[in-house]
Amino acid sequence: MVWRSLRMLGVPSGQLDDAVQDVFGAVARQLPGFAGKSSLRTWVFGIAQNVANNHRRTRQRKFDRLEALPDAVASAEPTPHAHAEYREAADVVLAFCASLDEARRTLFVLGVLEGVPGSDIASALGISVNSVYTRIHGLRQELRQRLERLEDEA
Repeated sequence: MVWRSLRMLGVPSGQLDDAVQDVFGAVARQLPGFAGKSSLRTWVFGIAQNVANNHRRTRQRKFDRLEALPDAVASAEPTPHAHAEYREAADVVLAFCASLDEARRTLFVLGVLEGVPGSDIASALGISVNSVYTRIHGLRQELRQRLERLEDEA
């Protein structure tokens, strides 16, 4: 859950292992102070969200000036068709997440990708359960429309 959440929150794949380690280091340090006001899962997600923000800021400050290598350089071997489709779908979901503001991205990751119950999300974010479900439904609809547009273009 932490690895997927960090990836969806914008941590580059090359920094995921470090970010996951940072999350669990923070969890270990802060666990004695966990008050139980939210579920453990949403509490850990909050820590992951802060770590992701730190990694994104670090990347912007230090690494965005560097030119990325093209994907073709990463591997000379051809990939299977199924792997290519999976990668394309993952890229669409990542691009969709990147296009969302932070509040909607949090709802998407927790509600759609991680399947956290609406009541837990509502208590963690301080909104009503009905608002959570309405917003998640809207996010699913937006993603569905984006996928349909891409399918029509192909």
